[in-house]
Amino acid sequence: MAAYTYRAYDADGRIVEGQLDSDTREAALDTLRRRGALPIEIAEGNTAEHSAGSWLDTLGGTRRPRRSDPALALATRELATLLSADLPLDEALRLLALQPSLPARMRRLFDDALARVLAGTSLSDALTAHPREIPELHWRLVAAGERSGNLAGTLGALAGFLERGVALRGKVRDALLYPMVLLAAALVALAIV
Repeated sequence: MAAYTYRAYDADGRIVEGQLDSDTREAALDTLRRRGALPIEIAEGNTAEHSAGSWLDTLGGTRRPRRSDPALALATRELATLLSADLPLDEALRLLALQPSLPARMRRLFDDALARVLAGTSLSDALTAHPREIPELHWRLVAAGERSGNLAGTLGALAGFLERGVALRGKVRDALLYPMVLLAAALVALAIV
């Protein structure tokens, strides 16, 4: 039995934090739901370990996945397209693992996901094995798509969301470029004077 630290909304809508003992993460989530709580976050370990991890994440100690990763948006769009063409999931993952337009890290990720799916796990569970590459929102939406039976549609909507995030990030970067150049020129001129 392991200890799980959680954050959840209680029946009154307040955020509560605590710790509970359970055999698996899923059992801990079921326990919270039976208590009438809506889980936000649950992690294995005690509160002190969880706080230390959050503190390190804030300082950049561990890399969190970015939702605006262009490779993730491209891979999600391609997987949605392959599944909407009625390709079996294993074939779609195999094709993504061989896709030369994806970075090597994404190809390795899909190769591992393929091995896990062939071993009998769901795609969402296979994606949770890569927390440094796949954001939680991504695998949770994949799990919802699997449960609803509309994985291709869910992935298509998720791909659109990710693509808009990539485009917005590019627009913000482009909008900040000119003021940064002006600031650098002003600092150089001030240093010369």
